[in-house]
Amino acid sequence: MMNDTTVVIVARNFLTPMDKILLTERMLHECQQEVGKLKEENKALLKLVSSYFINTQTRLDML
Repeated sequence: MMNDTTVVIVARNFLTPMDKILLTERMLHECQQEVGKLKEENKALLKLVSSYFINTQTRLDML
């Protein structure tokens, strides 16, 4: 195939309604996994910010 767009157009014509459902479910599952990863990363970043704040506050109190 010449490029990705051509591949998508050709493949779209070969998909059955069931294929579309399965692909949609797979993409949804992948998106949900990505959201879960981002939530975990967000929690870790919030802990880091909290730790930094506490350390900074402690140093300010000492001054």
